[in-house]
Amino acid sequence: MSFASVKGKLEQYRAFMSYRYLAYTFELKQLLLQLKSFGLIFLVVLGSSILGLVLLLFLGLGKL
Repeated sequence: MSFASVKGKLEQYRAFMSYRYLAYTFELKQLLLQLKSFGLIFLVVLGSSILGLVLLLFLGLGKL
């Protein structure tokens, strides 16, 4: 193999790894956004029942 072909393959590999890194970081950002949205929905759904859960906890411990 000549030096030029090795250098070309190295450049292709470097470009591919750069692309994979960008795709990986983009995917992580998207997953974090989805996790934030899920957390908000979870809080809205269960937020209204937190007081009832606390009261049930105290009732179960025999404090009420």
